[in-house]
Amino acid sequence: MQRARQGAFTLAELLVSLGLTGLVAIAAFSLLRGELRLSEATIWDVHFQRDLNRLNSLMELEASEACMFGTTSNPASCAPTGAATCATTVANQLRMLVPMLDTSNDPPTDELQTIRFHLDTNNDRLLRDGPAILPSGALDIDTRNNLNNLLVMSNVTGFAVTNDADCRTVNVDVTMSPIGSTATRTQSMVLRTGVSQFVD
Repeated sequence: MQRARQGAFTLAELLVSLGLTGLVAIAAFSLLRGELRLSEATIWDVHFQRDLNRLNSLMELEASEACMFGTTSNPASCAPTGAATCATTVANQLRMLVPMLDTSNDPPTDELQTIRFHLDTNNDRLLRDGPAILPSGALDIDTRNNLNNLLVMSNVTGFAVTNDADCRTVNVDVTMSPIGSTATRTQSMVLRTGVSQFVD
């Protein structure tokens, strides 16, 4: 009887070992949860930067084809007459006036089309209105093919555009937030028109 007792654990010893095992499991779970949160934040930062780089490339490309910027209303023309032809009010939208050559007419004629990036504040989405982009990368000059509310980027909670007085340079602040989080990231970009000739 004495030998059997020496090889067995008492109830108190079992409870203590279970308690210690539980504490170790809780500590391991907390550490793992912290690592997962850090990993999720890192992954989101990588996706955020990738999406912003793509947005920046798209907007720079389209700005390079524009002659004038506006915010709350379309620029009236490409003439370099300053603020009289564009809206300079800070807004959550950017309008680009793009001169395009319509070769379907004889002789070819200049056409002005507007591209608009705007924030859908109800759904946290950045949208684009304007000429369709052809497979070649060129803009479709046919106004019947203009597309509205095309999704450019999701999880965008802020899109602030400040137009310079000459209507040829804008500062854009894009703010994003991951789904289910209050954390945000903001990145600024400066866009300049690339068309110096005026087609009025």
